Amino acid sequence: MFEDAFKLKIVPEGLEKDAAKTYVPGVRSALYKIYLSASGKALLSSIRYHGYVVTIIPYLDSDICGADVVPDYDQNSGIVMPTVRYSPDKFRVGGTCTHLPGRGWGESIFFHELVHALRDISQSKRRDYKGVVMSGGLYRYDNFEEFIAVLCEDIYVSERGNPHALLGDHRGIKPLAPELTGSFKFFASSAMTFRYVDRFCKENPGFTKALSQVRARFNPLAAYYQDRAKALSYSSQTSAYERDAAGFEGHFFERPRSPTLPP
Repeated sequence: MFEDAFKLKIVPEGLEKDAAKTYVPGVRSALYKIYLSASGKALLSSIRYHGYVVTIIPYLDSDICGADVVPDYDQNSGIVMPTVRYSPDKFRVGGTCTHLPGRGWGESIFFHELVHALRDISQSKRRDYKGVVMSGGLYRYDNFEEFIAVLCEDIYVSERGNPHALLGDHRGIKPLAPELTGSFKFFASSAMTFRYVDRFCKENPGFTKALSQVRARFNPLAAYYQDRAKALSYSSQTSAYERDAAGFEGHFFERPRSPTLPP
């Protein structure tokens, strides 16, 4: 099967017989659409490289638009074995995610969660967990892992021709500010943006280098590998510090929201 080649296992857990029959081909179809992109090939190949199976099961809460990853620590290997909870029917007519503006959400949100799964595996193999809460101009990304997942998702969406807007946060579906949608300009999101991208590239060099080769209008990883000094200069601009200052109040007083519901 297609998914077997990339160390993925689709399990229709908790579904009735008829729903279970349609779940596996539905997830497989979404995976294949992701695979057709260069971003998808980079991601799926990176998951396969680490050699641990990522299980995909339904997201059973019928009233919520969403998908997520449930980590499970394996005592034998010492590795966090992530389970992605994702249901493609949420993005079809009548599903709980059909209110999302634009097209392609079913695949881009799935891509986002698979990035989390890759990070869970790679971090636990290194025994390296450094949770960081975002603040300043990046506070709406919530934490470092969501910042990474949204960044990678935006590169994937850009490669696909922007079927929906690039995201500028993890708390809703707020579009990335127009002045930040350039590959180098994105680094002006915060004085910390370059440092966080630099950390990601050092922790996952194979994946980030492969993703940097993707031809997309928005690809900050390509900018980073092309000219690190230039990328750093954007994070050093006055506007980056101004965004950090403006984000201070929101960081402390704005209540986090669901990543897939409008703010």
